[in-house]
Amino acid sequence: MHFWKRKASLMLTFKCSVVMAGMSLQSIDTLAFSQSATHSNQRILLSTALKKVENKTGLVFFYKSADIKDIWVADPILINKTNQTVLEELFSMIPFQYTLKGNTVAINKIHRLNPISGIVKDAKGDPIAGASITVKGTAKEPQPDLTADSV
Repeated sequence: MHFWKRKASLMLTFKCSVVMAGMSLQSIDTLAFSQSATHSNQRILLSTALKKVENKTGLVFFYKSADIKDIWVADPILINKTNQTVLEELFSMIPFQYTLKGNTVAINKIHRLNPISGIVKDAKGDPIAGASITVKGTAKEPQPDLTADSV
């Protein structure tokens, strides 16, 4: 009887050893063949980035060449991303806006306006409280303060 208990104990130890050895070999195998994706934060010209995106996604870009000349952006990573996400990342740090319709992307440079300040007055020269103004050619309406002191 003692012999059979000892044999069972040895078999259990042997089975555990085989399982542990198999797990360690699998771990080594996983480490040997694992891959990782890295991002180099490399900067490229916007024109180059647009060509890269165009080739990978089928998007077609329309822009003024003079507007994008000498504009540097982060090299876009296109793996497992929607076109919308790629465009948002590409244009997030530069003064451009884009419009996406189907597979066509129109790119426009955003022209920064200088701050406007002053006092809005009527024909008699009296300040007009709460006056509304619009920058011609845009939909921008800066709000003056309630005392009509400045815009």
